Amino acid sequence: MIPAMILLRRVLLTAWLATRADSDTALSLGGPAYVLGTIALADRFLTDGLADFRP
Repeated sequence: MIPAMILLRRVLLTAWLATRADSDTALSLGGPAYVLGTIALADRFLTDGLADFRP
């Protein structure tokens, strides 16, 4: 359950970043790098459910 919540939070932040790309918060999160990280995490989640996830 926790991996699903972590992924959901990342997806929500990614959507927020898309609407506020020029804000200081968006820039501090890394912009495109954060989006790519979310995509990689989603891929891992869909592949193995993040069975070996460690924050």
